[in-house]
Amino acid sequence: MKKRILSMFLAVMMLVSVFPTTIIAADGTAAAALTPPAMLENTNQASGVVLRKGVSPHTVNGVPDGTADVTIEAYTTSKVTQTTASIPTDIVLVLDVSGSMDDSSTATTTTTTTYDAANATYFRRRVNSRYVYYYGFNTTYNTYYINIGTAAVPHYVEVEYEGYDENNFYYYHYYDANDEKAYVYPQTANTPSATREFNYPVMQFYAQTVHTN
Repeated sequence: MKKRILSMFLAVMMLVSVFPTTIIAADGTAAAALTPPAMLENTNQASGVVLRKGVSPHTVNGVPDGTADVTIEAYTTSKVTQTTASIPTDIVLVLDVSGSMDDSSTATTTTTTTYDAANATYFRRRVNSRYVYYYGFNTTYNTYYINIGTAAVPHYVEVEYEGYDENNFYYYHYYDANDEKAYVYPQTANTPSATREFNYPVMQFYAQTVHTN
């Protein structure tokens, strides 16, 4: 309550101080009116901000009417920019204490096996200082397979090199479903003119490829 009364008193005193004051001479004649203080401007214009305040007599047609104009200004003389402040983000630590955290990490390996057709060819090999022509594969150490199943349900079995006949045709053997030894000739890429000595069936050979992921 005391602060409110003091504020009202100061406001009244400020208004009274801005009105023109007339000095009465001893002989009763009126003297010239006093001029209120000039406009005040802050001398410390930090960051380009200017503060101005003042009181001046209000005139009508150049004649003071006994009232006053109060001026309060605040403006900037420099470029106004907007700055952005980075606010640190809160970090939450979450601990999983469920039973699954005790599980071991295991890798999964996927193996895919494919069979590609491998046809025998007509080639020559040097034997006892002369060349001998053969029908088969240029090496006897590769592993080949045949399909003793069907195209829809294939069943591949490995064949093993047996030798070559009188006409130099390679032939191979495998073990059939009854675990009995059987012989076959490989399919050739070109049709040879020579006749195979043995009456073994001619079958398509395959080379096996294993893909591991």
